[in-house]
Amino acid sequence: MDTQVNWRHCGGCGKSCKANQVCSSGSCLPKCPPLTPNQCFGGCFDLKMSPRHCGKCGNICIQGQACVDGKCQIPQEQTKEPANEPQGEGDAEEASPEPVEEPITETTPEPTCISKTEVCDNQDNDCDGKADNFTISCYEDFFTKPGIGECKAGTRFCSAGSYGVCVGQIRPKPESCNKKDDNCNGKVDEGCVYTVAGTPGKSGHNNGSAKSALFSSPYGLAFDTKGNLYIADLFNHVIRKIDTNGIVSTFAGTPTKQGYKDGPAKNALFSSPYGLAFDTKGNLYVADSGNNSIRKIDTSGTVSTFAGTPTKQGYKDGPAKNALFGSPYGLAFDTKGNLYVSDGPEQFALPGNNVIRKVDTKGIVSTFAGTFAKRGHKDGPVKSALFGYPGGIVSDGKGNLYIADLLNNVIRKIDVKGVISTPVGTPGKSGHKDGFAKSALFNSPVRLIFDTKGNLYIADSSNNVIRKAIIH
Repeated sequence: MDTQVNWRHCGGCGKSCKANQVCSSGSCLPKCPPLTPNQCFGGCFDLKMSPRHCGKCGNICIQGQACVDGKCQIPQEQTKEPANEPQGEGDAEEASPEPVEEPITETTPEPTCISKTEVCDNQDNDCDGKADNFTISCYEDFFTKPGIGECKAGTRFCSAGSYGVCVGQIRPKPESCNKKDDNCNGKVDEGCVYTVAGTPGKSGHNNGSAKSALFSSPYGLAFDTKGNLYIADLFNHVIRKIDTNGIVSTFAGTPTKQGYKDGPAKNALFSSPYGLAFDTKGNLYVADSGNNSIRKIDTSGTVSTFAGTPTKQGYKDGPAKNALFGSPYGLAFDTKGNLYVSDGPEQFALPGNNVIRKVDTKGIVSTFAGTFAKRGHKDGPVKSALFGYPGGIVSDGKGNLYIADLLNNVIRKIDVKGVISTPVGTPGKSGHKDGFAKSALFNSPVRLIFDTKGNLYIADSSNNVIRKAIIH
């Protein structure tokens, strides 16, 4: 090997130049120098003078020829005839023969490696001196993609022309209520329930952080446009507020003082407030069950009576001011501005009105769902369905209504077609159990509210906690 120009043995045996280099005078260079400007098989030559590559790469001059201006030809000295000079007698001298140039023995250099993307074929495609010995990304699930939720891709190792198994991948798993997207569908803990405020099993009136605050049967829930959460605190006879920093305060009413009084929010009196709902103008409506009426707290903080006759119980449709309610509990506005009221019994032992009432934008009260004065658990068309004790009611913004069925310990749903179903909880079974929506247990769930992400918050009154259900 000529180590001066051989790219695989440049400057010494085994000293291979890189794919983008050439060998010149025993050194690997990025390109050929001016004196030997032409590259042939990884080495640098002058095609006008090199007998190995005369005029073009691989054109070798035969014995006795030289490369002149890129052409193989016999040197002029060898083409001249010897002169016939007279020779003196006795002094004739035999002419010395012309030296004969030894033929050049040339080993054709190996061709330059052209780098390509490495493939698993047991070949050195990328010219790095190694065949295969690389990994690729892999993921073996048809319905999900790596990088969404907990799912991630693994790797396959290529060796000797074949791939190994995919290792290190994380594929979708069933949701386990761990605040992670285990099934990799872009949603976290759908169908799971959490406690976010209050102390389970402990009642009272204590403001402060959400985790340490105390409630006495929290019922109605409503978010304002700023993300603050309002709570109807039933046995404290006040409206509480949890701000976006998780701090609880008293928004309206006098703690533990029961009565009926309109006026400034701090001085007003309520009697077992249940449902809450905001209209599009920011006014807060309160189902004042003990006073058998619907109260209104406007944006200036003034309380007034919106519908029903204070302290007068009954069942009567018609104009809002003349209508009668048994015990109004849940409130919810639809997108058209109609107000829905769950009208239940004043006492658990009595069936009461047990229906869903509607106050339209003209102030007219009508019966929307349920069978008057009849109690039970029956899904199906709204007019024939039965409620155990309709409490909180909320709209999901898509035309569906959700109702907290107090005595059945479940959450009911009225869809846009007027059909009632049970998506959360076990009918007739009480307790405190987080987990999947269908198997979760409640103890007198009474009020509901959706946040901006579609999560459903539930005031679980007898457990004295606020629950969260991811049902979208």
